[in-house]
Amino acid sequence: MPPKGPKSAPTQSGNSSLRSRSYWNDLNEVFKTTSAQPGDIDAKALALLDALNDAGRAKEACAYLQKSLEGITREKVANWYAFTFTLLKRFDQNFYDSIREQRTKNKPHREPREDPKPVTMSAAAPTFVPGQIWPGMGGHPSVPPAMPATSATADLNATEAPKAADDTPAGQKEEGAPSKADSCGPVTEAPNTVAGEVPSAIEVK
Repeated sequence: MPPKGPKSAPTQSGNSSLRSRSYWNDLNEVFKTTSAQPGDIDAKALALLDALNDAGRAKEACAYLQKSLEGITREKVANWYAFTFTLLKRFDQNFYDSIREQRTKNKPHREPREDPKPVTMSAAAPTFVPGQIWPGMGGHPSVPPAMPATSATADLNATEAPKAADDTPAGQKEEGAPSKADSCGPVTEAPNTVAGEVPSAIEVK
């Protein structure tokens, strides 16, 4: 994998931003005597230089930066943004930590989020039955409608044994009703015969 090349040259807008700073002359000496360029000063390094200038130490920081960059060519540094900012932090690490802590305190504090309440299941809840409205939904249990009789059920009912007009089952003789044998007339029993004799015939009246 080929090594990363140096960063591009500074833009005109970056130069204008630096030139408006009161410590521009001291910082410009760094660019004249080292391989550093105005475009190597990013927003973080510029904010740190502004804080050092407010504390009256920007001139010292530029002198430290100039001495640290002596003899370093641009080809030796892959990222001049990070390298320049690191050198400025090393000028006074305690000062950098203090302004960083101060900025952290000034950030708006976010209220911690409340944990969601656990969902509890009720043991007295009614059992869910498919096809019925669950009472927990505000309805009332419903009974499924009766299904109409099918053709097979109607044929089965038609094959049942018929009943008599007075609800007497077929095949059962009514009390007092004459049987088939009685309709043919009375049958006279054979007279008593003497032992050894054969009755002649049964007389029918």
